[in-house]
Amino acid sequence: MTCTCGAALLEGAKFCGVCGATVAAAAPAPAEPVAPAYQEPSPPVFQEPQPVFPEPPPVYQAPAQPIYQEPVYQQPVYQEPVYQQQPMYQQQVAYQPPVQPAAEAPPPKGSRYAPISAGGYFGYFFLFSIPVIGLILSIVWANDKTGSINRQNLAKLMLVMMLLGVGLAVIAAIFTAVFWSSILGYFQMWTGSIIDLPSFYP
Repeated sequence: MTCTCGAALLEGAKFCGVCGATVAAAAPAPAEPVAPAYQEPSPPVFQEPQPVFPEPPPVYQAPAQPIYQEPVYQQPVYQEPVYQQQPMYQQQVAYQPPVQPAAEAPPPKGSRYAPISAGGYFGYFFLFSIPVIGLILSIVWANDKTGSINRQNLAKLMLVMMLLGVGLAVIAAIFTAVFWSSILGYFQMWTGSIIDLPSFYP
């Protein structure tokens, strides 16, 4: 088998090694053509020639005249000018100082909330200083719900102070009872040293 370029091809090769052309698959060799039988040509049929007319000359067309269009006048639309609103004048209000709250009037004399004068406080302290009478008055006035509120509070204060004084006295008595012997020894030693002090000076 040979390539179109005349080079010999190997069995089953797809490309020619010389020109690189693709080798078509081997096809069976075509049969030898059979010579066609001779047929006598038929005589030509005469066709009458058709007359040829010259082309008609081109028709001249005059250019179209431009149509004049009258310009349309557009009347301007009147627009009313927009006026800016003037700022409103605000009348200035005169400065008014803040209203001070009215001073509360003191409660009337003889009322439950009437204040106690300085002489009244002096008299109450004098009564509370009496040992038994002061204790009784402080208890009575501390529970008084209709009398002066200031006197009631003062009586409660004096009652609390009396109770604290009694408590401190009791604590002091207990402390003295427990440490009496030590206190007495220290007292005797201190008094003896004072008494014997002139003996050191002849």
